[in-house]
Amino acid sequence: MVDWLTVKNQPSISGMILVRWIVAFGLCGSITLERPLEAQQLDFPDSTHRISGIATPLWGVGFDDLLASPANLAARLDIFSSASWIHPIHVRLVVSRAELELAPGHYDFDALEARLALYEGLVGVDVYLDIRAATPSPDEIGDWVRFVRELLWHVGDFIQGYIIGVNTSDVEPSPVSDYAFFLKTTAVELRASDERASVILGGVGAQSNGLLEALYDEDIGSYIDAAGLAPSAAVDEVLEIIDRRDPGCVVIMLGVTLGDSVSLAVRRFVSAHFNLLGTRVTGATYSGEVQVVEGILETVVFLRDLIDQPLAPLDETTVGFTLSKSVVGNMAPGCYRLLFGLESAATFFVYCGASDSFELSLTEPTGLRPVIRDPVKRRRRNPDFFSFDEISRRATVGLPGANWPLVVDWSLEDGPVLLSRTGVSSPLLPSLTEIIARHQQAQATQDVLVSSYIANATIAQNFRPNVADPAFDVMTENRFFVAGGDTEFEERSF
Repeated sequence: MVDWLTVKNQPSISGMILVRWIVAFGLCGSITLERPLEAQQLDFPDSTHRISGIATPLWGVGFDDLLASPANLAARLDIFSSASWIHPIHVRLVVSRAELELAPGHYDFDALEARLALYEGLVGVDVYLDIRAATPSPDEIGDWVRFVRELLWHVGDFIQGYIIGVNTSDVEPSPVSDYAFFLKTTAVELRASDERASVILGGVGAQSNGLLEALYDEDIGSYIDAAGLAPSAAVDEVLEIIDRRDPGCVVIMLGVTLGDSVSLAVRRFVSAHFNLLGTRVTGATYSGEVQVVEGILETVVFLRDLIDQPLAPLDETTVGFTLSKSVVGNMAPGCYRLLFGLESAATFFVYCGASDSFELSLTEPTGLRPVIRDPVKRRRRNPDFFSFDEISRRATVGLPGANWPLVVDWSLEDGPVLLSRTGVSSPLLPSLTEIIARHQQAQATQDVLVSSYIANATIAQNFRPNVADPAFDVMTENRFFVAGGDTEFEERSF
């Protein structure tokens, strides 16, 4: 087979087409360089199938900023330091190609560079760039690559990750193969410039779920680190597809609308984010006017321990969880959640929709008195009553009714905490599509550095028509002359 991990053949776009052709028709061979390049070492990750990018991009909470809007968000975040948080506060900066490429081949990045400069000095804040553009045709992909490379040269390595593929039209991309090729090409170019940056597929679920299935049929999973759900997505249906087709993919929500009213925005934020806690969705960005965002920042701080650590749902049967009969019929199962903090080793009970007070009972070994936290009013209060049985280790808590989510928190009172964690991992062998994606990334990196070269290639074509017909092999010696985007091919022997 062709040694796709160390060879250098054609520029990345032509190379991607060549790889698809070779895989489809079963060609094999080897390529050597007449002017050898230094082979790029491609190390396989130990515990994830992603070819690059951070493990959990956009973890927690982020806010949307538009390049076309006034530059006010950075000033608000300047007074809000999350430097001591495990995960920073994120900014999703949305830019369109038309804002940066005023005419074909004529670029203006002054506004983008000025906006990024405002965020560079902020501690505990990182930026993800959401690049909006119409899907180029295969004939236009070269111009798109030039635009992406110019963009990456101007932003440098400051950007934490890139969101690509948000459809700018109401019509689904067609054909899907061209859309997938566009996404793969973009991901390869982004990683060739900054291999630590994550690549997020945006707008997932905005169109039919059949589009997502078709993208996975095109092996898009090897090129992305996360799926960014649209607020309108049917979350359960989309998650079923992702878990079945790409279980290692991180899932986040992008662009949840907060509205214009600060008071209502706080409730929307609390309700929306509490629905994500302890689920497959690990983060979300929120969209609203600057004064609205400023109004919920204190709520974000108030909920820091819930936002900034992974939470696991507790099995209700295991902990002997029960609610008083008066509330069981009035509170839907989705309106409460029992969670365990993997960093703090604390138990949290989140609930809403209870019109009257009720009792909660569960096995809780610490015997600590919990505190009720109201994230909308940003206040703490004691439960209506609390009792703890030393023998059975069962706690009973009296809780008030609430129209918005409240948190029963066992982590605030001082007490002994013993936390032990054990992890098990093993190396994973990359799939064929992941190996191809790795080579394309290495190839694109070299394409930026090397403008021309000569390569000798030995290609073996193995034909197996069917069982009855005899097999035959064809071997050719070839030479490639590559200069920029032009490639000449000479067959030297057959």
